[in-house]
Amino acid sequence: MKKPITRGKVLAWGVVLCTGVAVGPYLYGRVMARASAVSVEVIGPEANPAIDSSLRIGTFNIAHGRGAIPGGPNMTDESPVKRTDRLKAIAKLIRDESLDVVVLNEVDFDCYWSHGIDQSEVIAKAAGLPYILKQRNADILIPFRTLRFGNAVISRHPITEGKLLKLPALKKWEDILGGAHDSAVCVITLPDGNQVKVLPVHLEVRDQATRIAGVETIASAVSQSNQPSLILGDFNSYPSASSPDAISTLTEKTGLSPMAGTGLNEPNFTFPSSKPNRRLDWIFVPASWQVRSWKIHSTNLSDHSFVTAILDRSPTPSE
Repeated sequence: MKKPITRGKVLAWGVVLCTGVAVGPYLYGRVMARASAVSVEVIGPEANPAIDSSLRIGTFNIAHGRGAIPGGPNMTDESPVKRTDRLKAIAKLIRDESLDVVVLNEVDFDCYWSHGIDQSEVIAKAAGLPYILKQRNADILIPFRTLRFGNAVISRHPITEGKLLKLPALKKWEDILGGAHDSAVCVITLPDGNQVKVLPVHLEVRDQATRIAGVETIASAVSQSNQPSLILGDFNSYPSASSPDAISTLTEKTGLSPMAGTGLNEPNFTFPSSKPNRRLDWIFVPASWQVRSWKIHSTNLSDHSFVTAILDRSPTPSE
């Protein structure tokens, strides 16, 4: 005789089933996160720009598209249309500057708080830049709640290689459970056939030692190739006269030059955009390249300012 199915067994199996439905996608997502942490996509018609020694670049922490309130909530009551309009306004800034390569920080690829919009694709398409490298810092998948965001590189020129660059995490358990502040090595082929490496950076905000460890890892990656490197993004750091810092460490270990130098005077400040009082957003370029011009753009589209530069890849004339 078969034993009757009791109410307790039904409840137990129900708990197991519900747990599997809730936890299964999360565990699968975390197992696959490393393999899917970096992707390269082409979203539009490829351009055929003329050969030119100049390169127009920029970096912008877009704060998940939420606007200019420093540290504001990512979840707002604004409509998908309103947030998308803000993304298109960011794209217009990029288009107006005729930029070739842009690093974006705090970009949502698929987040419930921004309506599941892939912000990198919206911006790249509206800016007319057909190549995207997406690098996830957070990758969490649970029923009805997806959190995938990180850094992006959007480019006018082909992105011919992209790979994850793991940086030391502040807390290992955070990295395991949801992700951490990492980077990527993005190789871009220019119209003259030369290549440049672009490394998008958004360093850990809570700890200077972790930031320094991060730039040491980045410096090691830069030294492994003869290709010129550009390092751009939100470093959450600025030079200190009294203690080690990420900016000075990166300058020393790579030989790259921070655009606009390391001065701490007010015209160089980038955060918060409404009333800047410190410089967190940096562009590092090869010392042999010339910086024709650079600009910090005041904007109400993010709590960070938008930083751009026009570079000349020709060697700097000897004095």
